[in-house]
Amino acid sequence: MRFSAAIPTDKILFGASAAPGRIQEGHELIWAVVDRLDGRAYGEMSEDGVRLLYAKPRIIVDLDADEEYEEKAAQWWELFLDLMYVAAASNLADALKDELDREGALAYVLMFSIFFNGWLFYTLHQTRFVANSMFHLGLFYVFMLGTALMVVNCSAFEFAHGFSAACIIQRVALLLLYADTYAHVPRARMALTIWIQIISVAVVGFILALVLDSAKAYKLIWTGTVLLDAYFHLHHHLFRMPEEHRVPLNIDHCAERFSCMLLVILGESIVSCVINYRDLPQDARSYTYYAVMALTLLMVFALALIYYMLLPPRAIHAMRRSVVTGSAFVLMHQIMLCALLGMGVGVKFVMIAVTDDAIDVLTIPEMLLLFVCLSIAMLSFFVIRLLHFWGRQPTPKDEPKVRKLKYAWWALVGVWWLIPLIFAVAGAMLKHQMKLRIEPFPCMLLACGTIFIYSFLETILAHVLVHVSEDGLGMNSQHGAIQFKRSIRASTDQDQLCPASYGSFPPTQSDS
Repeated sequence: MRFSAAIPTDKILFGASAAPGRIQEGHELIWAVVDRLDGRAYGEMSEDGVRLLYAKPRIIVDLDADEEYEEKAAQWWELFLDLMYVAAASNLADALKDELDREGALAYVLMFSIFFNGWLFYTLHQTRFVANSMFHLGLFYVFMLGTALMVVNCSAFEFAHGFSAACIIQRVALLLLYADTYAHVPRARMALTIWIQIISVAVVGFILALVLDSAKAYKLIWTGTVLLDAYFHLHHHLFRMPEEHRVPLNIDHCAERFSCMLLVILGESIVSCVINYRDLPQDARSYTYYAVMALTLLMVFALALIYYMLLPPRAIHAMRRSVVTGSAFVLMHQIMLCALLGMGVGVKFVMIAVTDDAIDVLTIPEMLLLFVCLSIAMLSFFVIRLLHFWGRQPTPKDEPKVRKLKYAWWALVGVWWLIPLIFAVAGAMLKHQMKLRIEPFPCMLLACGTIFIYSFLETILAHVLVHVSEDGLGMNSQHGAIQFKRSIRASTDQDQLCPASYGSFPPTQSDS
């Protein structure tokens, strides 16, 4: 525990052998600490690791502050939640693998969106408010319990009744969490009212689905719930939320949580090629199996390289540029993560074809799943880069050769997502018209090669730009990401028109 400077920590005494005067000083110290904790319990909670039975939530980022806020790392319970989402990703992937048709794909997209929206509501609360108490963790346990019940019931529409009931438990926990914050943070009540309405509509929808209890009702209500989540979020934030009532979020913390979720999703591909085949017989462990496993690991690693290649600092992050770019940043991550998990299912089909002599080829839907999901993920990477850097790179001060290099980078990012799509269309045409076999190993080689070559080319361009650019394009080795100096655009009209970002301060003088 940390003590303030007013408390003489060197006077903490243990034992009865000390002088009476010093014992009295020790008693005064103890009561000072008790008073400090008591005050914190009524809203003055700090982040020194002290957990109370109850503590009033408070806003993390103060819009009226004159200085930048400190970075906030993910808390242990957030990482605990990631473990639950590892199981969710695995079960969702297995459900899609077992039912790869239109109904299975619809169930996969809807269930993934419901899982993601639940995680997002909790994450956005944690990146806006501090609430470290047993009361909060009790609600978190209920949230985790609801999520766990969702995991065991996510099997297309077969267990839709149990999945809907679990969603109610999860959303009610979120509702109580937001209601507690509403009661104690007047500054955030307008925003919290909107979020409480969104969650309440979802709860009513899931209850209605349980009452109707039909496959058609589940499809329609789940679809409506997912669309309403997105609509209310965008509509209220963009058109009905006054700037002074927007609640800022900690951009660093939020970006970290999205990157952690990316690793959770990518981990499913590793599970598909390694853990699921630990009991594979010796005669089935062919060179092709090991080659496909190596290619899968390389592809997953290259995807992580691409995502972490250009993580901008807080000053020019998409969530700071405007509400529009911040909302789009969240939406693109939902699409990207859904596609990457679908790609992991494609990897499952490749591994099955490699290890099972009775199934030694891929079908057209299995091949399309691998390449189309990869293409969607690459397109998402491109859009995320647009949200961060469009209008900022190249800069007006760049020399002609530097501008050419940066335009080459934009061209590379902008067209590369088409390559997996071309492979998908070509493979389907060859199979349909020429009756050729779709071999799993060549498909995996093309998919891995596409991703790895892109990551390598982008690294080369970044390496050259670091050495030839004089406008502040540098490498931050601590974070492993290319960082742009805050003087890239000393005056950006777009930042001036959109001073209130998705979740942080208005741009400072050096930003705008």
